[in-house]
Amino acid sequence: MRVGAEYLEQMFKTDEPEKHAESLSYTVDALIACARLALDNEASGSALRDRASYVVEETLAVAQALMGVVSVGIESLQREQRRKDAA
Repeated sequence: MRVGAEYLEQMFKTDEPEKHAESLSYTVDALIACARLALDNEASGSALRDRASYVVEETLAVAQALMGVVSVGIESLQREQRRKDAA
């Protein structure tokens, strides 16, 4: 799934994070994988290597923010399930 800026903005501002938790968890996984690949890449030129730490830092900051939405969504789903189980 391709994640555009508008979609990300909707997810960050959502009142129902449980709707996005699953898809966002995969997005976070992909962002972390990209960051790791950037750190492991030794074939790129020196200009790219110099920017690698900045790019990785920014990528991980986005992943962390998205993970916040995932966490809130999962917690909401767990509360909903507990209510159903108690009923």
